[in-house]
Amino acid sequence: MLLFLIIGLSIGCNKDINDPYSYSAGIVVFNASTSMPSEIKVNFTNEESNFTAAEQIGYYNFDGKFANGSTALGLIAGKPTSLKVIAVADSTKLIFNESVTPHPGDIYSLFITGAGDETSGLLVKENIQKNVDSVTGVRFINLSPNAGAISVNIQGQPNGSGVATLGFKQITSFEPYPVSSPDQFYILEIRNADSGDLLSTYFLNQLPVFGNTTLIIRGLVGGNPGFDITRVNN
Repeated sequence: MLLFLIIGLSIGCNKDINDPYSYSAGIVVFNASTSMPSEIKVNFTNEESNFTAAEQIGYYNFDGKFANGSTALGLIAGKPTSLKVIAVADSTKLIFNESVTPHPGDIYSLFITGAGDETSGLLVKENIQKNVDSVTGVRFINLSPNAGAISVNIQGQPNGSGVATLGFKQITSFEPYPVSSPDQFYILEIRNADSGDLLSTYFLNQLPVFGNTTLIIRGLVGGNPGFDITRVNN
């Protein structure tokens, strides 16, 4: 989805092939905030405090394939841009405020998590490579504020054999998961890394061969919204 967004913006803005401002970059914003209500608004226009018509993103926003709380937006390459985010529940203060100057084709991911005064963001400049074999690259990000460090294993394999320990707001690199047929699937177990207690299982299927997918661990253990795993194909 983001690739098509970038291509479309590039074509639409391409008035001068030598003008770096005619090229576009992109950003995907993920709302994993556990505040209630959890909606956020983003303002990437460089206008100081204009959130009136800003993009609103809900916890279960649908990206066309998964209800992962995301929205894809365009950025103008070569132009310094302030990335500002507020919570709809309290629009008086910014919960994220950083500036980027993207190059043509750059892609960013911005993950918003936490609740109340503890809400914050993690900005990742992506460097996603296409796989050259019959595999899917799989990575994990821990956005659950109260789960502690988590581990991941494929069901039937030792605890932590997939990811030994992943703290809050940490993200792994993409690791290859073989895809031997269109029906290939994996049952993943998410555990507390210290105790080994099982927190959740996730049925990973419809793997994008030669592509990548990010599994987003979010929500609250024993709370609302509940602890769960969602995903986005990169």
